[in-house]
Amino acid sequence: MKRYKFSLGSVLRVRKVEEDQAIVAFAAAERARAAAAEDVVRRESAHRAALGTDSHATATAFMAQRERLERSALAVRESNDSLKAAEAATIARRAAVAAASAAVNALEHLDERRRAEHALELQREETIEIDDLVTGRHPRGER
Repeated sequence: MKRYKFSLGSVLRVRKVEEDQAIVAFAAAERARAAAAEDVVRRESAHRAALGTDSHATATAFMAQRERLERSALAVRESNDSLKAAEAATIARRAAVAAASAAVNALEHLDERRRAEHALELQREETIEIDDLVTGRHPRGER
């Protein structure tokens, strides 16, 4: 009996590796997104704390406070931009995982169909072989 061998087996293995890599990249993007979200919360909290201090005894103190607030606001804006970029990267990685999974699923489905066809062909060959054996032992007309 012939042994089944999927002709696209090497392609399937490569696609599975690509799927695994896409999952790892997605996990890294998700970790980066979570870190960016934590950074936003931390910087917004620091900015609110800086807004609460209001000691403007002198013009120099006022200018220094204003400079700190501007830098704090800029840091909040930058962290929000980083969060948006991380979220976009996470969405892109999720799409890559979905595409890689679809490719693997298509090949696995094809493998299952070919396996079923192979099993059916083996069954047909076995039936023919059994028929030949049976008809060879009991020739027609001799009963």
